[in-house]
This record gives sequence, C-alpha cells and structure tokens, in this order.
Amino acid sequence: MEQKSPILQMFYGERGNYRQVSDSKKFYKLISELAEVDEKLRKELKKHPEILKLYEKTIETLELMHSETVDANYREGFSFGLLIGIDAMQGFNDY
Repeated sequence: MEQKSPILQMFYGERGNYRQVSDSKKFYKLISELAEVDEKLRKELKKHPEILKLYEKTIETLELMHSETVDANYREGFSFGLLIGIDAMQGFNDY
C-alpha cells in the first residue's frame, strides 16, 4: 500500500493538527494537580464572590493567552519547516 505524502496527510486531516498530538504523562499529572488546587481555591473564594469573579476572569484570560501562544508556535514551526524543505530542495550547489 502506497503511503500518502505528508501534504496529503495534512490535507485529509490525518496528521499536522492538534487532534493527533497526544498529551504526556507529565501533562496529565499537572492537570490533575491544577484541578485539585483550583477546586480548593474556588471553594474558599465562594465566600468572596467579587474575588471569585476576578479569579475566573484571570483563568479565562490565561487560557486565551495559552491558545495564542500555541497557535503562534505552530505557525512558526510550520513556516520554518517549509524553509528547511526549500533549502534542502536547492541542494548543495550554493554552498
């Protein structure tokens, strides 16, 4: 069976998007710790609704910032990968 080119794999959604990237064991450990701490903190903050609202806005903003960072890193990695491919296709005649 012939394997699809990387470009076709990306086009058909088989590779090259966030769904194919598995999180590490360390990630799951950290997210478990975060969930535990977050639950405790929210329980305490319920006594102070105005502070809880600020905390929730802080978390929302941090999540949006993280998404922007992930997107920017993906774009940069993809762009640089293309440049490496172009450079490799030119061969060694220019060196």
